[in-house]
Parts: sequence; C-alpha cells; structure tokens
Amino acid sequence: MAPLTDLNMDIMIKAPMENGHSHFHLPTEQAQDKVTLAWMVMAGDVIHNFVDGLSMGAAFTEDIALGISISLAIISEELPHELADIAILLHSGLSIKKSLLVNFLSACVCYLGLILGIVLGSSIAEASQWIFAMAGGLFLYIPLVDMLPDMSDHLDLLLQQGGHEAKIVACLHTLGLLIGGGIVISIVNVNTFILAP
Repeated sequence: MAPLTDLNMDIMIKAPMENGHSHFHLPTEQAQDKVTLAWMVMAGDVIHNFVDGLSMGAAFTEDIALGISISLAIISEELPHELADIAILLHSGLSIKKSLLVNFLSACVCYLGLILGIVLGSSIAEASQWIFAMAGGLFLYIPLVDMLPDMSDHLDLLLQQGGHEAKIVACLHTLGLLIGGGIVISIVNVNTFILAP
C-alpha cells in the first residue's frame, strides 16, 4: 500500500495546477492555500489512521498471526506516508516541532480505531469481515482510481516531450509496483510461517 509516490504529495503538487488553474495569487493567498491544503490532508490522515487501527483491532480478534500480518502491512505503508505528511506540514509553514506534534496527534487516532476494532471484533460475530471489506475498499480505491491514472498521465506527458525521462519514469513506476507486490508476498509468507506448527 505504499506506492512509489504518496497520495498526499501528489495532492500537494497537483492542487495548484488542476483544471488549468494557474493565475497569480498574492503571497497571503498562497500561504492560506498551503495551510488549508495541509489541514485537509491531515483530516484525511486522521480518517486513514482510524481505519488502520480498526483493521488491526479486528485482525487481532480473529487471529494473532493475522493481526501481526495486518500490522506489518500498515507499518510498511505508514513510514513513507507519515514522512510525506510531515513534508506537507513543513511546506505549509509549520515549524518542525509543530509538524511533528500535529502528525503525532493524527497518528494517535489509530489507537481509537484499534480499541473500537477490538470491541467490535470480539462482540459482533461478523464485524471483522465488514471492517476488512471497508478497509480493503479504501486501500484499493486510492491506488486504482487516483494513483494509477496519475502515473499513466505523467508517463504520457513525458512520452510527448520525448527524451529518455519517460523510460526512466516507466522503470521507476514498475520497480515501485514490484517492490510493493514483493512486500505483500513477504507479509503473506510471514503469516504462513507464523501459522506453521
């Protein structure tokens, strides 16, 4: 779930240019746009972290090995994600200390999701399946609907411009997808190893 580029950085880069929107902004308007974008990204991150915690809680109520596998997957996705969030907060004008604090508070929402996931998973028979379906849909939506088309558009733009950059970008995209797939396969194998007698 940690593709080559992070969704948050993609939003930060694309937002000022969408729909040909490139007219001049006064410095105060640009600063306000950066702050608004940072808080929108953090609001999305709060929801994302809550769903991460919900998934981990439900997984641990099903099986310890499943909980470990889900937790490993989330940890491998969260490191680049949180680094990108900090970059967005720094770009919006927050200090390093405030950026780390806001990001930490956003990450703490994961614990609320974890508690709710454990409560729902242990008290309602089929809650885990519904939680996994919701989380899986969320995690599939982002790469399939937002990231893959952006990767394709970026590659098409480079191909139109000519040069060797398109080949390099295509190789990097492919490498990122292969590494992500390799991480998923590794996590599945770790789960199999944990379950082995």
